[in-house]
Amino acid sequence: MIDMVNRVDRAVILAAGYSTRLRPLTDNIPKTLLKVGRLTIFDMAVSALMNYGINNIIVVTGHAANSLREHVKINYKQNSITFRFIINDKPALGNIYSFYTAREYMDRDFILLNSDVLFHPQILEYLLMLDGSVLVVDDHKQVGEEEMKVKVNSNGIIKDISKNIPVEEADGEYIGIMKLTGEEIHKVVRSIESLFKEGKYNLYYEDAIRLIANREDCFYKCSTRGLPCIEIDTIEDLNNAKKIAYDIERGGCHEGKYR
Repeated sequence: MIDMVNRVDRAVILAAGYSTRLRPLTDNIPKTLLKVGRLTIFDMAVSALMNYGINNIIVVTGHAANSLREHVKINYKQNSITFRFIINDKPALGNIYSFYTAREYMDRDFILLNSDVLFHPQILEYLLMLDGSVLVVDDHKQVGEEEMKVKVNSNGIIKDISKNIPVEEADGEYIGIMKLTGEEIHKVVRSIESLFKEGKYNLYYEDAIRLIANREDCFYKCSTRGLPCIEIDTIEDLNNAKKIAYDIERGGCHEGKYR
C-alpha cells in the first residue's frame, strides 16, 4: 500500500442497472456479482479499494439489490470495512440518477466506480497519486463507437466527454473510475440538478460532467498506462474480462501489455 497524500477513504459504487445484455446471467443478480475468476467483479473492485486504504464504501443498488446485500453480509463480516447501501428506486433513469441518489455521502473527496468495470488494482494507485478531480482514461487502446470517449488538451485537462465524440477525435476512453474532490463535487451535483430541472433524465452522469468540462478546466486525466481495464456489457466482454482477471490474479499484467 502506498502512503496516500490525498487521504481518500471513501468510494461510491454505482450498481443499480438492469444489465439486459447479459441476461439470463443477470436475471437474479446484478452484473457486478458475475464471477470473472476466483472472485466477482464486485469483489475485485473492493479488494483494490481496501488495498489502498479505502474502507468506507457506499453502494447504490437497484436491480437485485438484496442479492448484493447478502453477498456483502456473507463475505465481508470479518473485514474492517463499512458498507452503506442506497436504493435507486428509478434505475431506468440511468446512472445519472444513481449518482444523484448518493449525493448526501459526497461531503468529502471520494472515488467513484461503475460496478461493471474490471481493472488492474495499480490503476487506483495512479489515480490517488494525482491531485484534484481526475478521470481514469484508457489512452492506449483503440476506442469504439459506443464507448464513453474524452477529449484532452495539451495540459492533460479533460475538455469533453461523450459517447458521441467521433472516434477519430477521441483521446481515449473514460473507463468508469474517477476521483472527485472539493468544489468539483458540488459542481457535478448542481449540474445534474440543472439537467433535471430541464426535464432531462435517462442520461449518464458524464453528461453533467461534460457541461462543466466544456467551460472550465477542472477535470484531469489519469492514464491507465496500458494496464488492463474493461467495461463488461456483453458476453464477449465477460469472456475477455475472465482472461484479464486470470492475468491479474497471477501477476501477469504489466504496463503496455494490453495496448
